[in-house]
Amino acid sequence: MNWTIETKQGGFQGSRLKQIIGNMIEYYGSNNQDPGQIEFIVGYGKNEREKNICQNGISKISDMIEEGLASYHQEVKEEKEHQEDLRRDYE
Repeated sequence: MNWTIETKQGGFQGSRLKQIIGNMIEYYGSNNQDPGQIEFIVGYGKNEREKNICQNGISKISDMIEEGLASYHQEVKEEKEHQEDLRRDYE
């Protein structure tokens, strides 16, 4: 199934929702952007059958993205602190 997650900032596509969510977290985290509100999530399967995700599902995916971004920013912060500690050790 091919999925599309469309936000006010743009769209993301892929064959698995988990993969798309990971790509979104990486993109928005590395660009230090807010993903904005998800407008819709749709999947296309065999015979171009369309599957729309309900608002409850969209809310859950939005929460996953927000949590993922918080983790991403925390990891970046920790890595930066670690690099600064290493640099101080060699001064």
